[in-house]
Amino acid sequence: MGSSVFELALDIRYFTICAPNYLAYALFLRESLRDSDPDAQLTIVLLTRDIGPWAQFGDLIGLLDLDLPDLDDMAYRYDVLEFATAIKPFCFQHFLRAAPQRPVIYLDPDIFVLTAFAELKAFLAAGAPVVLTPHVRRPPPIDGKTPTITDLAASGRFNLGFAAFQTAVSSTALLDWWAMRCARDCFDDPLRQLFVDQKFLDEAPARAPDLAILDHPGYNVAYWNLHERPLTRAADGQWFADEAPLRFFHFSGVDPSPNGAFSKHQTRVKATDLGAAAALLADYRRGLARLGQGEFAKIPHEFGAFSDGTPIPRAARRLYAKAQYEGRALRPFALDLAALNAPAPHLPKAPFPVTALMAELWRGRPDLRARFDLARATGRALFIGWFVLYGIAEYKLAYIFAAPAENSFVGKLATLARHLRRRKRKP
Repeated sequence: MGSSVFELALDIRYFTICAPNYLAYALFLRESLRDSDPDAQLTIVLLTRDIGPWAQFGDLIGLLDLDLPDLDDMAYRYDVLEFATAIKPFCFQHFLRAAPQRPVIYLDPDIFVLTAFAELKAFLAAGAPVVLTPHVRRPPPIDGKTPTITDLAASGRFNLGFAAFQTAVSSTALLDWWAMRCARDCFDDPLRQLFVDQKFLDEAPARAPDLAILDHPGYNVAYWNLHERPLTRAADGQWFADEAPLRFFHFSGVDPSPNGAFSKHQTRVKATDLGAAAALLADYRRGLARLGQGEFAKIPHEFGAFSDGTPIPRAARRLYAKAQYEGRALRPFALDLAALNAPAPHLPKAPFPVTALMAELWRGRPDLRARFDLARATGRALFIGWFVLYGIAEYKLAYIFAAPAENSFVGKLATLARHLRRRKRKP
């Protein structure tokens, strides 16, 4: 293999995606990547139309730089996590079209790079059109804790906090198909067996049979595979995962506060159980604090409210997507309160009517579906009581969405109970 091919593979474009409230994570990723590879260039794709306020942070592009099929539709259809993942294949297409000869690597913003990606670069130099990492090489223990092997299967074979593509017939076709799915179906919806952009690429080996699976234990180490990749640190400071050099650690779900959870997405590993890896977590948290995550975290999502300023409930986004699937044209970000607060069409209207928005919220929660049978009047009454007592606060819903439930007979009783409970708690 000629040296020119290897040199070409080293000319890599890296990128990450985040909303402005996550900028400290992306900046730390950029710092750690450059520390491991001084020539590495990381572009931050920011979930905003105007990158002007953030230009000081260097290599950035915004949503208007991408060839999205319908920006307003995607920004309204998806919450911030779904939207950030939905644009990923479009970002790959953007960078590969701009420079077809350059491989492109995506890294989630909550990644800490420790050492250069020697094995990955070898795959790319050998011509692999796509490189992905599996969640695990060995299943997690059966210990009653999460994630289980079933949880991991539901979220997808590969973790797409990392992915690499370079120009080839198979990778181009895979990206086209992936982008088509992400434009309309990039939902975090376990009932439909969807987990944002990730689950779709279970089909990648069939659609791009020449892809490479990078199962080196030092890549994409995270809460889901720590059971098989214990971290150790040598006397010289070098980190190892299952005795292999640690390339990058993925702090998915980390609480950046000093005493917060290691990851909110799991129950297997506590921050106090990390052993040697506790030092890595501490370094990461200090880096986020130094880069101003406390202030960035206060920035609201640009696409988080209706045009009148009312925060958008996730259930409203789901109802919009359903209407689109059914051929009913709705205007993104226009608050259609009459439709959202109308009685759910598939449920009895009396007694105890449940609104369309409430029913959609119920649909997405297995625990609520198990507790409340909305086909029965008793189930609807109990659900309305739960919604008034707990759901409104849990989902931080604006009063305009709560009014139908609070004004119902059951809702008035629940509201009274809530006020009495608050008064009882006061000293």
